Amino acid sequence: MSTATRDHAQDKADPILHQACRFDEASPHSEWTQTQLLPLLRSHLPHSLPLLRRIQHEIAHPSPTAVILTTFPGPASSSASSPVSPSASGESIPELVSNPGLVSVPGPRVPDTATPLAPDTAVPAARSDPESFLPWLIAYVDLNAGRENQVMVYSSLEPTASIPYTSTSTSPEASSPGDTTGSDNHQLPPPPPTAFLFGNLHTGLFSTLLNTNTSYSLAQATSPADFIPGIKVHRFSQPAYVKYLLPREVICHQARDKERGNLPPGFHFSDGCIPRKNLGLVRSRTVIPRSEETLAKLRSCAVYRDGDVTQTPVAWAFLGTDGSLATLHVEEEVRGFGLAGVVGREVMRRGIEEDEGLNDGWMHSNAAEDNLASRRVMEKLGGRVGWTVCWCVLEV
Repeated sequence: MSTATRDHAQDKADPILHQACRFDEASPHSEWTQTQLLPLLRSHLPHSLPLLRRIQHEIAHPSPTAVILTTFPGPASSSASSPVSPSASGESIPELVSNPGLVSVPGPRVPDTATPLAPDTAVPAARSDPESFLPWLIAYVDLNAGRENQVMVYSSLEPTASIPYTSTSTSPEASSPGDTTGSDNHQLPPPPPTAFLFGNLHTGLFSTLLNTNTSYSLAQATSPADFIPGIKVHRFSQPAYVKYLLPREVICHQARDKERGNLPPGFHFSDGCIPRKNLGLVRSRTVIPRSEETLAKLRSCAVYRDGDVTQTPVAWAFLGTDGSLATLHVEEEVRGFGLAGVVGREVMRRGIEEDEGLNDGWMHSNAAEDNLASRRVMEKLGGRVGWTVCWCVLEV
């Protein structure tokens, strides 16, 4: 493995990020990535889903400026010796607490964390136990991604974080059912040149940037005192996003017609991905800053009206660069037919059955905590709450 060691720029920043003495850099296309990093991330499924899928997308669609960073010590680095136990090193393991879990999470129903993720399916524990190894981080970084996600991080502590939901009757106004993923709230202005956009960041990991006695829900990006020294938070998602997990059994259990799936009469699916000529329409219906070039590289599925000679899609869904169900949209004139759930399930089914690398049994999606329409769609699809995530712009 070819690496370039980098000293940390801040000595007093996030204790998880800075408990190690250096970052190790590697190419996403290196042999080490294939033989060590990807198997390690698979052993942490489903918690590592966003980062695993992002690296898999990078391998299929290379960016010349993308790199992978890992921390020492820990099993994520091939140049590290055998993992060091906390007792041997004399260091304590930081506790990862998902602060947004303290906030009432409104929803169509209160998630039952005691119920298995799906019928006969429970979330497996990660193979690497933080009680045995010092915590580690893996990051995918592409600073030239512009307004799209520049950094995606996974921490070995994430599987240990819990999110205690409360039974609340709060019922804020839901977003339009046509914008079923609710990801319009993701959009952030372009980050300043000295700051970077982090996507799909576990809220427990983000909360390690908060000062003591500051909660996620009360923190303000405009208040530097809310955060630890050495970090400037330009903005972050408030409320956070609920991560929904969908295993293969939930996505693929229904019998389906090859052309129509489970669509109502009068509609049919596209044979493949959405044609490039229609990507302008897709972009006009969302505020997510994705270029046509990016959309053309994503797995997608569209619904058309039977007999429409223009072949203009009336509903569509994509799988994002992180493998999540994204850009799920239904045109206003055909809402009420249940197309959102059907096209969402179909694009995930195609991804999990047809795309090499996505057949390890999991799909995921994000819905804003207060977007009840989005959350109802995900629950109807069989999605179960995993954890919460945020999008943020950070400067260090």
